[in-house]
Amino acid sequence: MSQQSDSLSELVKTLEVFNFFSEEDTSTIEKYMFRFEYEAGSFVFREGTHGGYMFFIVEGEVEIIKQFDEKTHVIAELGPSRSVGEMSLIDGVPRSASVRAKDDL
Repeated sequence: MSQQSDSLSELVKTLEVFNFFSEEDTSTIEKYMFRFEYEAGSFVFREGTHGGYMFFIVEGEVEIIKQFDEKTHVIAELGPSRSVGEMSLIDGVPRSASVRAKDDL
């Protein structure tokens, strides 16, 4: 097993959303997971873009940013073990908010 697979396996065990998964389920989902890194200040994704995937935050924090009233608003900050992007994955609608790395991720 590769080092990335080992780390993904350990990561999945720490994420609350997968607590009810069996080892077989976990093994299956890991095949569809990839590790990405982002520098502080970079966008993970932007509001209005296609959303065929979601992210789990391993370390660092992100800002959830929404455009309204002709202004940019930080509506939430999320950290390790939290997910972002799941709504667009579920409903197939473009991203409803942008996600920016507050720290290196």
